Amino acid sequence: MGLGHTKAIDKVTCIKGLKFPEDKVHLAACGSEHSIVATTRDFLYGFGSNSFGQLGIDSKKSNTKAQLILAPTQLSLDHVPANVQWKQLACGAHHSSALTSDGFVYVWGSNSEGQCGVEEKQMIKLLYKLKLNFYVHFIACGQAHTALIDNQGRLHTFGSNRYQQLGRTGEQKQIVPVELPYPIKIKSVACGYQHTIVLDTDGYVYTCGTGEQGQLGNEMLHISSPKFKIIKTLQDRTIVSIACGAFHTGTIDENGRLYLWGEGRFGKLGFTEENEFRPQDIII
Repeated sequence: MGLGHTKAIDKVTCIKGLKFPEDKVHLAACGSEHSIVATTRDFLYGFGSNSFGQLGIDSKKSNTKAQLILAPTQLSLDHVPANVQWKQLACGAHHSSALTSDGFVYVWGSNSEGQCGVEEKQMIKLLYKLKLNFYVHFIACGQAHTALIDNQGRLHTFGSNRYQQLGRTGEQKQIVPVELPYPIKIKSVACGYQHTIVLDTDGYVYTCGTGEQGQLGNEMLHISSPKFKIIKTLQDRTIVSIACGAFHTGTIDENGRLYLWGEGRFGKLGFTEENEFRPQDIII
């Protein structure tokens, strides 16, 4: 949590290590055991587990080789242009990514399933700029997979495909980003532990990957779906925002109505602890 200790906290607590006199945090992302934040002056800080290099901290400069970073520590930006502006951050279970305002993507952390999009490397300890022949508009990270939307609205995925979460048949991992040949124009993407959801520019929602807990939003898809399929029960709504937890999914429509489905354990759906296979309108 970046508080400098490992004690349990039962209330919202300010991270003092992120209070700056002339700077503020404006982006944040969390993985399974780590967090990354960006400030308005475009510095990056990380804290939590660094067992797979997911914090992107230069151990030589920070004078630490610890695998657990308790307080916010600045990431090394030696290989990043001095005038970089961060647009978005995303974290998987053990990897991280950052998108710049001019459409470039940096990755670091575990690459065991190809989730960093770099060949012949199991781990990337410092920020690495992906070699792409397109500019990126949006990024998302799942447990061990990553998705990019380019500036033409095309979707590119890579990493683990064990549950067809890349929107491709087979279970072979994809080490470099590959465009999915869909005719729709993608606006947004979100990745869960083993599934992926996309939102097109017309407000329709599609999902792929495992559906064992109902996270695909189609009651007929209790197992993996290798291709993105539209969520039929949301076709008469115009969706404007999407999000994924590990095994549950949510959307918001143009009227501000919230829909949730998937794993209900621990009350994460807000109305049941049972798994829900159809999007449910949540009354707030």
